[in-house]
Amino acid sequence: MSAAKLIRFYVYRHLKRDYVLPHKHSAYELLYYEKGAGRVMLGQNTFEYGKHSCVIIEPNLLHDDYTLEEQTVYCIQFSSDMKFASAVIAPNRNNILSILNIIIYRREPGRLSPIREGQN
Repeated sequence: MSAAKLIRFYVYRHLKRDYVLPHKHSAYELLYYEKGAGRVMLGQNTFEYGKHSCVIIEPNLLHDDYTLEEQTVYCIQFSSDMKFASAVIAPNRNNILSILNIIIYRREPGRLSPIREGQN
């Protein structure tokens, strides 16, 4: 039995200076930034992200997104019986695979490093 249920998958392409207004979802959201850079607000905290960053957003957490460079972002909305904390995960192409393994197969996470505000 898997730990997650896929609700929706989509791809966004944002131009420089695009802004996604603050909003929230009833499900988890996993974002993978294939290219580009920007800032994301998660609750009361703002973080920068870059190419190959991942963002996990808890259900019902207010968040927005401001594009600093043209970007392609893959978004997976899912429900899960596992609990995940919202985080921005350091840029690394393998992080998305690690995160999906955790979500789908209930595998234990390795050490994933959140990006602190102002870091790239």
